[in-house]
Amino acid sequence: MEIVPLDAATTAGAQAVGGKAMALARLMQRDVRVPPGFCVTVEGMERIESGPAWAEPVMEDD
Repeated sequence: MEIVPLDAATTAGAQAVGGKAMALARLMQRDVRVPPGFCVTVEGMERIESGPAWAEPVMEDD
């Protein structure tokens, strides 16, 4: 899976979702108020980065 809800990040594991998502998921498990969200997995980012040229930004920063 390439997109994981934050509340499911601990199931996916730190290797899949990264440290920030894992930390936020752990806070959620301890009933700390964290806005709902999602994360893109490492595999998903690799797929995006290797995607077609049209995936590149239309405008570049000056």
